[in-house]
Amino acid sequence: MDIKYWEGGLERHEIDAIEKIRNVLSAPKKQPKKGQGLDTLNALKKPFNDDWKGYAGFRFINKNKQGEIDLLIVTHCNILIIELKHWNGLPITSNDGKWFFGNDDRGKSPVEITRNKKFLLERLLKPFKGQFSNDSHIPRVYFLVVMTGTSDFSGLQQNELAETLSLSDFCKLCSNEHVFNQHFTPHPASAVLLQDIPLLENKLLNSTKVEARPLTVDGWVGQEEIFKHPKESYSEFLAQSESDKNDRAIIRSWNFDKLSNLEAKTPDGRFKIVSREREVLTKIKRENIELYGHCVSSLTIPSKEKITTQYNEVVELPHGQERLNDFIATYGENLSIDERINLVKVLVARFADLHQLHVAHRDIGRHSVWLSTGQRVALSNFISAF
Repeated sequence: MDIKYWEGGLERHEIDAIEKIRNVLSAPKKQPKKGQGLDTLNALKKPFNDDWKGYAGFRFINKNKQGEIDLLIVTHCNILIIELKHWNGLPITSNDGKWFFGNDDRGKSPVEITRNKKFLLERLLKPFKGQFSNDSHIPRVYFLVVMTGTSDFSGLQQNELAETLSLSDFCKLCSNEHVFNQHFTPHPASAVLLQDIPLLENKLLNSTKVEARPLTVDGWVGQEEIFKHPKESYSEFLAQSESDKNDRAIIRSWNFDKLSNLEAKTPDGRFKIVSREREVLTKIKRENIELYGHCVSSLTIPSKEKITTQYNEVVELPHGQERLNDFIATYGENLSIDERINLVKVLVARFADLHQLHVAHRDIGRHSVWLSTGQRVALSNFISAF
């Protein structure tokens, strides 16, 4: 199965799951042996899932209503919207329209969210009624939530279990014609949908109707990248709140595959790495609340189950303040030598506070007058390198 990717907000576990699905549907078929009669003819029959087409990592835009799609599959007879969820460890249950990961409230049911995407796609298809190969009918649209992690989801409500499958069961569904037909009961006349791929791509999946799915974490939508670690262990993106366009934060996206140390290879080790900053900030908050007000901190509470080889967290931006490296990147080249030295004073003072070095700010200022011109220029070059 060919899959078109929109580069953007797909996470590592989503790409891994999509590639597994693609590999299952693209597996070479067994070649028939000579002299097998009817069995040989059946073997020569074109596989039911031959030439299916997939589209991954995009979102529909329809009058300000956006439907983010992890994976959309155009089969020979219908369209499948696949929502991928990668939860590990704790069991998943549901109650009152919400899903719970252990005791952690994970918000609105993915089944309901994905059902709304199905309704959106059906509305987008209606204007093309009569243009499809299946007479005047638009393609049937189905949706499934596919669980790619290790969490037990058998405790979900029965109506949600009907639309929720493990990744292995989904692969069986799409590779076994009998199982597929039992699940979807397609009308024989609908098995002409692959002829309409050009129509779908030209009219529905074009640049005016869809765009790359953005990186989204806990209601925050990632925008431009503002920092990448030299070893690419994490990147940071400016983020905007979905509920308040004026509220900004940072999404930090970890890629632990880029770290060579053994800690990054285990859940305990990754949890330790991600938790270090929170531990330091907790100490700062306890011992120097004024200094804490100048720090940024994660709004995402880490847990071992959440932190896989790729992990995203939301980092707050103190109200009305700008991070030092952002300030330097914007204004650094225009600062005079004295302004740069003053910036170094502030930086050293913060480090002094952090390490409880009893150096008063006035002492830093008093000693700075003894710097030679060369030293002052060196300090200027130092701060401009941040």
